[in-house]
Amino acid sequence: MFGNKIVFAIIIIALSLFWSCQPEFVKKRPSATSEVDSVLFYQKKDVADPFIDGLLSNSDQPVILKKTVAPPPAPKKNYREAQGFRVQVFASIDSLNALQQLKRLSSVVSDSCYLVKENDLFKVQAGDFVKRYKADSLREKVKKDGFPGAWVLQTTVYVYDGKTEPLPQAAESPSASGKYQIQVFATSDESKAKDLVTRLSQQFDYPAHYEFKNNLYKVFLGKFATREQADKILQEIKNLGFPDAWIVH
Repeated sequence: MFGNKIVFAIIIIALSLFWSCQPEFVKKRPSATSEVDSVLFYQKKDVADPFIDGLLSNSDQPVILKKTVAPPPAPKKNYREAQGFRVQVFASIDSLNALQQLKRLSSVVSDSCYLVKENDLFKVQAGDFVKRYKADSLREKVKKDGFPGAWVLQTTVYVYDGKTEPLPQAAESPSASGKYQIQVFATSDESKAKDLVTRLSQQFDYPAHYEFKNNLYKVFLGKFATREQADKILQEIKNLGFPDAWIVH
């Protein structure tokens, strides 16, 4: 009888030791001051992720990512391209020298400046002008600012939305009641007169025409309501190479 009690006690002690070594059978409670995350503390399995689990598995099945991510839309252009004019001040095969000239040009003009590579040449240009006379005005300015070889070329330019120059208002527009016009040139060759009228019409916002008087074809530009308007355009015409142009009242 005494031997049976000893055996029974040994069994009870063995079972107690066995249960104490099995943590899953013991309900743990974190103390009030414990910082253990309750979700992670009681979680027995990782959160499933089909894509990552597929990469980590030993399966020979290919893992396919089905979801397609669309790229963001391209930013909307704030300009349009048009045929116009720029002022070119420099061209060289030396890109470093061209960059220095670009920096110089940017310091003396407020218009956009560009470094363009064409046919192994690095060209430094300025401006985006639809009207030729505006490019001519910039050319004369940069000549005085240290670029004596500046010249005007016709090329593709950028006309920026919100930055385009406004057309003349009604008060500045030529009209039939204008008191003043500019006689630009007089010649006996009608073809020269026609060519000049075409050129002036492209460069200015005022109409040009020619008249045959006293055996000469005389080319006129615009009709201006005030003398101040006429004087301003007259100076620009003289800068284009017509020093004898004058105002007709």
